[in-house]
Amino acid sequence: MDNLFGEIDCRSKSDGIVMGILRCAMDKAHEKVQSEAGSIEFLHERSKFYELAVILVESGLSIVQQETDILERNCEKSHLRLNRNEALALGKD
Repeated sequence: MDNLFGEIDCRSKSDGIVMGILRCAMDKAHEKVQSEAGSIEFLHERSKFYELAVILVESGLSIVQQETDILERNCEKSHLRLNRNEALALGKD
């Protein structure tokens, strides 16, 4: 699991902190699921693990979406600048 989260590049420090906290909580829940506790405790920990997994996936998806939006805006700005520069270059000829 560490390899997967190492590949997520968090733009802000707070995103990285939140992802780290969630990962730590998931690791603890996973350890408890692996233990030989009673069936109710097992189900509770398993449910907690999956809830944390959903939060982690949603958070990762949100980060990726934000990064994609930033890249798209930068691409649009670059395209507009290129068109403007081409128009200026054609106008000088």
